[in-house]
Amino acid sequence: MSYGRKSKFDTVIKPNLELIDGWLRTGITERDIARRLHIAHSTFQAYKRQFPDFSDRLKKGRELADIQIENALFRAAIGFEVEEIRTEFSDSSRTKSKKVTKVTRKVPGDVVAQIFWLKNRCPGKWHDRRDIKKK
Repeated sequence: MSYGRKSKFDTVIKPNLELIDGWLRTGITERDIARRLHIAHSTFQAYKRQFPDFSDRLKKGRELADIQIENALFRAAIGFEVEEIRTEFSDSSRTKSKKVTKVTRKVPGDVVAQIFWLKNRCPGKWHDRRDIKKK
C-alpha cells in the first residue's frame, strides 16, 4: 500500500521529461542522465522496464539526435548553399543610405566528412589497411 506517497518516477522523472529529451539530443548517456537526476542508474533502468512509454520516449529521443547528426554529416560531406544577407551603409555628405542584398554562397564538401562517411558506409571498399599476403 502506497498511502498516497508518490514514487521517484512521479517526482523526479515526470517533471523533467523535457529536460531529459534535451539531454538526449546532446548525446548524453542514460547513466549520466540518472546521475543528473540524482537517482541510481539501476533505478533509471527499472523505470524503463516499468514504464514502456518512458522507454519509448528515450529511444525516440536518441533516434532523433542520431538522424539530425547523420543529416548534418551528409550535408557537410556533399556541400551546401547558404543564403547570406549583407547590409551596406553609405554616408555621403548629402544622404545616408542603407543597401541590403542577399547573396547565395556555396560551401564546398568537407573531405574529412566524405572519408568518414565512406569508411563507415562502405568499409569493404574504403579502409586504411589492405592485407598483403607474403609469398
